[in-house]
Amino acid sequence: MTKNVTILGAGITGVSLGSYLSDKKYDVSIIEKTQSVGGMAKSFKYKKNILDFGPHKIYSQIPHIIEEFHKIAKPKKLLRVKKRNSLFLLGKMFDFPVQIFQIVLSINPFKSLSLGIGFAWTTFKNFFSRAKPKTYEQYFIKGFGKPAYKLIFKGTAEKVWGPPTRLSEELGRKRVPVPNVLEMLGSGKGKDSQGRELSAKYFFYPEEGGIGFVSEQFKKNIQKNKGKINTDSTIAQIKTKKNKVESVIYKKNGRKITQKTDFLASTIYLTDLLSTMSPKPPKYVMEAANNLKYRGLILVYLIVNKPKVMKDNWVFFPEREYIFSRVSEHNSFSPNMVEEGKAILTAEIPADPNGLLFNSDPEYHYRRVIEDLEKTGIVQEKDIEEFVVRKAKRVYPVYDTRYRRNLKVVLSYLDSFDNLITLGRQGLYNYNNTDHCIDMSKKATFHIDRYFKVSSVKIEEWRKMRRYFNSYRIVD
Repeated sequence: MTKNVTILGAGITGVSLGSYLSDKKYDVSIIEKTQSVGGMAKSFKYKKNILDFGPHKIYSQIPHIIEEFHKIAKPKKLLRVKKRNSLFLLGKMFDFPVQIFQIVLSINPFKSLSLGIGFAWTTFKNFFSRAKPKTYEQYFIKGFGKPAYKLIFKGTAEKVWGPPTRLSEELGRKRVPVPNVLEMLGSGKGKDSQGRELSAKYFFYPEEGGIGFVSEQFKKNIQKNKGKINTDSTIAQIKTKKNKVESVIYKKNGRKITQKTDFLASTIYLTDLLSTMSPKPPKYVMEAANNLKYRGLILVYLIVNKPKVMKDNWVFFPEREYIFSRVSEHNSFSPNMVEEGKAILTAEIPADPNGLLFNSDPEYHYRRVIEDLEKTGIVQEKDIEEFVVRKAKRVYPVYDTRYRRNLKVVLSYLDSFDNLITLGRQGLYNYNNTDHCIDMSKKATFHIDRYFKVSSVKIEEWRKMRRYFNSYRIVD
């Protein structure tokens, strides 16, 4: 008898997992609360343009993952794009990843001297202290000195995740591939101390359809294999007994549907999963889940009456004076995304989803963005034809100094159910990219397949796999 696997969430992790499992002849059912698949890796049409939810590149240092992207894209092809991105700092454009000598030689001599003294002082202190950094701030001060930390790293953290003194050093390690100035100086060939690329020189991108094309291709494969994708469906209850998930009850078109399942794979937010479980999880588990915080994202799309605006695919803005953390240009990914003769810029504004900025009027977001862009000289308001604003409340996991403890509590509880795993950015509170999501799905498919075919499979095998997931690096 064919085994049923129920998947919660149809983001890139959910649909890729569903596709791989359906290829192995499992009876796949996906439950998704929105109207479409892809999650943050989806695209939407606006007039004659295809817009992504922020810039998405197809790139990976994980063996065989790029081949997976090419395979799923057929019969269409993926364009090979030469990547260019910059850092806007002190009113100037610098190469990214950061080249410290380029900055030192291009800025005010007194500020350069301050950077040098700061690094010398922190090197002197490090010689006498072997204390490991515990916070994001301590991590970068230890590696770069306080002046460089304030200039390059502090503002980014404050904009994207919150106060750096409350953030874990793990966030610094995952987001910046070189831990100190000396390794940065030795990375002139574009590789870290282990020989890994610090930044993608090229990336791939769908010829048409935006990044959402990839998710749609996974969806088509699921449907070809007779799998089901239930969109516009909200989870009402997950029934468990002893150490197993027995069924999922969801609402669609005003009626409740009970889906019995042999295995449940969840890619949704951990709080959303736990809050629907019956019997209810212990109070301490819910408290730990609620302490896993997210930052929201505001995307301001500017349709520009020019065929091209920037020389870069995207530009980073670490300084607090600019409301956005990054600005990208859509037509530099594929010329088929944007109406001919136009360019589209996307400004990303991270924000507290409960704060005033996130909940302000779209006109306010536009005004702030265009004022800051005019300061940089990138574009003038007279060239803007119109703007579009989109928001998402839970995008960036906030790795605070207690997140690892809280996550351990949550996952330990979920591990008590032997036919349940969680994966993906939301399901594992893991700061990952689309290539990582697909790698997770392949590993999860292997685990689920063994669960049904090998009686000795234990949850410890999945725990070991999670430790591997923690080794993922973000490569810009």
